[in-house]
Amino acid sequence: MTIKDSYSKGFEGTTKYYWIIELDSIKRSDNIFYPLLITGFSKSNLENCCQGNEVDPFVLTSADTVFDLGSKYFKELKTLDKLLITYRKKTQQIIKKWIINKNIEKISFYITPITGKFCSSTLAKTGQFRTGYKGKIFLPFSSFKLNNDFWNSPKMVVFSTFDFSNFKFKIDQ
Repeated sequence: MTIKDSYSKGFEGTTKYYWIIELDSIKRSDNIFYPLLITGFSKSNLENCCQGNEVDPFVLTSADTVFDLGSKYFKELKTLDKLLITYRKKTQQIIKKWIINKNIEKISFYITPITGKFCSSTLAKTGQFRTGYKGKIFLPFSSFKLNNDFWNSPKMVVFSTFDFSNFKFKIDQ
């Protein structure tokens, strides 16, 4: 799922948040979404995640470097990002009108059914303290493809009825 929040703008424009739900967990209740990080993690974060060890992304130590993941991996990430944006479908939009400064915030929720290899891990205690998030996170690994079968599946029908109005999608870094 991609979430676009018009109120959160940075140098690159409107902020996008990526969340993932495992296909076999889509049901009527207890749907669990997890942050999907496409940036902000190091090679050691990826390696630890793939081994099931906790990770603390967005914090680099002297042993870490974001740029040592390799050109092949960055190509995989670009493919994933392109798939997520190009083939997404809007499932919900929430408009908030702020009374104090009279701004309007538009939060759009999109879905893109992707298959591929992802690793998951718990967020390290330091990351939990810093962000307030205590769940699993997912990092992309490889072999990303669009799952067109999802659009006509019963799981799509269930997914399209989700109410995201109380979904806390921002995780402060």
